[in-house]
Amino acid sequence: MSSKNKQRTRRDSPKQANLSVEALATRAEHAIQSGDFRSAIADYKTLLKQEPRADWRAGLASAYAGRARELSTKGMLKEALVMWENRAALDPDLPMEADQCTLLARLGRFDALLARLADPKTPEALAERLRALLAARILGDDRSLLERIAPDDSLRRHAEAARESLEAYCAGDDERAREALSRLPFRSAYRDWSTILKALLTLNETPEEARRQLGRIPEDSPFSAIKASAELALLPESVFLERWPTLSRHQRAFASALRGWSPERLTFWEGLQRLGTPPKPELLVRFLQAQRKRLGEAWTRQAQRRILVHQGHECASWMPAIGSEPLDKLELMQLDAWDAEITAQHPEEIHDCWNSFALELKINPAERAKDPDHKAIIALALRRADQLFDALSTRRTPAGEISEIQEVVCEGLELSLESDPDLATYLRLIAFYRHAKRHKDSRRLLETATRHWPEDRRVIQATMDAALDTGAFKKAAGLARRLLAIDPINTEVRERLVAAHLAHARKQVLKSRLDLARKELGAAREWARGESAREQVELMSAFLDFIEDPTAGTLSLEPILNRLGSGLSGRLALILAGGELGLEPQRILRSLALDASIKPDRAELLAAFERLRRHLDSGRGFASALEPFLTKALTKAPWKELSRSELETVCETLKRARFDRIRGDVAKLALKRWRKAPIFVLHAFESKHPNGVLSPLSHDIFDLEQALETASAEGDDRTATRIHEALIRARPFGFGPPGPFGGSFFDFDDEDNEEDDFFGEFGDLTLPPGLDGSPEQFAAIFRLIGLEKMLDLLDAPLHVRRDLREAARERGEKAVIQEFIELIDQLIGASGGRKGRSRTRKPRR
Repeated sequence: MSSKNKQRTRRDSPKQANLSVEALATRAEHAIQSGDFRSAIADYKTLLKQEPRADWRAGLASAYAGRARELSTKGMLKEALVMWENRAALDPDLPMEADQCTLLARLGRFDALLARLADPKTPEALAERLRALLAARILGDDRSLLERIAPDDSLRRHAEAARESLEAYCAGDDERAREALSRLPFRSAYRDWSTILKALLTLNETPEEARRQLGRIPEDSPFSAIKASAELALLPESVFLERWPTLSRHQRAFASALRGWSPERLTFWEGLQRLGTPPKPELLVRFLQAQRKRLGEAWTRQAQRRILVHQGHECASWMPAIGSEPLDKLELMQLDAWDAEITAQHPEEIHDCWNSFALELKINPAERAKDPDHKAIIALALRRADQLFDALSTRRTPAGEISEIQEVVCEGLELSLESDPDLATYLRLIAFYRHAKRHKDSRRLLETATRHWPEDRRVIQATMDAALDTGAFKKAAGLARRLLAIDPINTEVRERLVAAHLAHARKQVLKSRLDLARKELGAAREWARGESAREQVELMSAFLDFIEDPTAGTLSLEPILNRLGSGLSGRLALILAGGELGLEPQRILRSLALDASIKPDRAELLAAFERLRRHLDSGRGFASALEPFLTKALTKAPWKELSRSELETVCETLKRARFDRIRGDVAKLALKRWRKAPIFVLHAFESKHPNGVLSPLSHDIFDLEQALETASAEGDDRTATRIHEALIRARPFGFGPPGPFGGSFFDFDDEDNEEDDFFGEFGDLTLPPGLDGSPEQFAAIFRLIGLEKMLDLLDAPLHVRRDLREAARERGEKAVIQEFIELIDQLIGASGGRKGRSRTRKPRR
C-alpha cells in the first residue's frame, strides 16, 4: 500500500535554495509586515545559520512575538508561551513584552512576574504593567502572592485599602467603600479598580457618569473583565438579553447581580439558554409549564398562547401533553385574533376576530367575571382594530364621508365605552364624527362626556369645536374664554377663539350686517397673536372695506397682496378669504389688476397647496368658483419638479377639497413617472369614479385590484386598506369577477361554455323544489321575503343597508326592491352573463 508523499514546505522548495541572502532577508521582512509570522521565523532561522547578524536576530525575535500574539488570540496559550520562551532564549536581555506578562498571568506563572518586578533593571513602564497584573490577582484574595512582594512596594502598601473597598462594596456599605477608595493614590496599581468601583457606586443614580468613567479604562487593563460586566449592566434590557448567549457564566452572574436580578431570575434565564437559540417552540412551552409556579399561572398560560399562535391550531394539543388544561373556546378565539393580526390583509378581518372574542367574553362571562380587568379586556378587544390601523384617522376619508370599516370601528368603539368609559375613546369618536359631519352623534357623545368630565379642558375644547361646526359662534366664543381663564397661554384655544369671532363676522356679512361683522372683527383682533390669525383678521377687514367701497377696499388689499406676493399662494389667500364672504375670484383679481393665468414655480406651487391644506384643516369652506380658478392656474404648474411624496400630499389635499378633476390629472402625470404605483392608481380611480362603477368588467376595477396586490406585496398596508375600501365602495355587492378581497356576487364559469348560477357561493341558501336559481325566480323571492331579509341573504355592507333603508322610508319598500332588481338586471346585461337561457344553480362547494 503506497503512502502519500509529504507536502514539501516552503523550506524544502528548490526556489528557496536558489535565493540570495539579500532576497531571503527581504522576503522575511515582508512576511512580518504581512502577518505571516511562521514563514518569517523559518526565513530568519535560515539566515542566522549563515551569519549571526544582530538585525536578523532582532527580526526573529519580532517574528516570535507576532506568532505568540497570534496563538494567544486563538486561545492556544501554552503554544504561545513557547514562542515567548524562544524569543527570550535569543537574548536574555530582551525586555519582557506587556502581552507576555498578560499571558504569564493568565497561565498562573507568577514566579516569572515577581522575579522581573524585583529586578532593578526592569523598565518603569514594564514594572507598572506587572504591578497592575499582580494587583488584579491580589484583589482576588491571593494572600500568598502578596507576602512575596517587598514590604515597601506600593503594590503591597495599597493592597489593604483596595481589598477593604471590595469587601465593603460586596457588603453593601457604600460609605466605607468610598472611604477606602479615598486612600488609594492616583498612581496606584489599583487605579483601574478604583475607577471601576466609583462607576459601580453611581451605576443606578447617574448611569451616564458611570458609563463615562468606565470608558476611561483601557481595553488591555487587567480589570477589563470587570469593566465589561459593568458595561453590560448599563445596557437596555433588550440589548442585554440579546448579548446573553455570548456571555460566560461568570459574566452573566456578575452583570445580572449589578442589574438587580434575583437568583431565581438568573436561574430562569440560564435554563432558557440551555434550550438553544432560538429554542424550539414545544420545548419552550414545556419549559414555561415547569416554571409556572414561579412565573404565575396566568402569565404562563398567556405566554404559552403567544407561542402557540405562530404554530397553528394543531399545536393546541401540546397543552394537555405537558399536563396543562386544554385551550378553551375563548382562548382559541384569542389565538384566531392574534393570527389575524399577523396574516390578515385588511382591518375588517382583525376587527371581526376581536369583536367575536369580546362578544363571547361579554355573553359568557362566568369563568372570567372574577377578573378585575374583565371589562377592560372587552373594551381593549373592541378597540384593537382602530389601534392597529388608525382606522378613524381623518386623513382616510374626505370630510363628510365615512367608509364601511370606519362605520364598523365606530360601532365597536361605542360598544367598548359600555365596558370602559375611557375619555380618550370619547374624544377620538367625537373628533371623527365631527370630521364625518355626523353632528348628532358627536353631540350625543359630548353630552355623555360632559356629564363624566365637566371640567376637563379637552372635553370643553371638543364642545367648542362642535359649536363652531354647527355655526354656534357665540357659544364657541364663550367656551374659548372659559378655557383661556383656566389656561391663559393656550395658543390653540386662542386661535380657535379668533376663528369663532371671524366665523361669526362672516355670518353677519352674509346677513348684510356689516356693523355687527366689524364688531366681531374687533373682538377677533384683540385675541389674535399668531401670524396666521393676524393675517385672517387683516384680510377680513380689507374685504369689509371692499364690500362697502370697492375702491377703498382695493387700496386696503394692495399692501396685503404685496406682503403675501402676487404668486399662486398669495392669490389663493385672497380668493379663499373673499370666497367665504361671497366674493367671486374673478372680481377680486380684476380689482387688483391680476390675470387669472399664472405660471407658478416649484416653491410657489408647494406653498399654495400648504395654504389650501391649512384652510381645510381649519374646517372652513370655500366658494364653488375656487376649483375652476385652480384648474386654470395649475395648467402650467411644474408637476415634474415635485417628488413622489410631494405629489402624494398634493393628491391627498385635492381629495379633501373634492377637486376630483385636478386630482385625476395630477395622478395621471404621476403614473407616467411611477408606473402602476398603487397610491396614484387609487387617486386616479377615485377621481374618475367618485360615485362608484356601474360596469363590473370595468378596466379601472382590474387596475385597482392589481394595485391592491402590489401594495400588499410591498407591505404598504395603509394603501392596501384604502384600496380595499375603495373597491367595496365601488362594488358594494362584489359584482363582476372575483377579486383578491373576496368572491364575486356572480360566479360565471366558462367551462364547457355553460352558463353558471345567478349567484355564486354566498351562503348556505337551499332553493325550494322547482326553483333553478334564475334571476326571475330570485326577483320573486326578494319580493316575497322583504327588504331586511334580502339584505341579510346578500350579506350587504353596512353603508348599503343604511342607504337602502333610508330610500325605503322615502319611497316605500316595494319600490326600492324593484329598483334593486332592475339594477341587477342591468349589471347582468353589462357583464354579458344573461343570454336568454335559464340558469341552473351549482351546489355549494
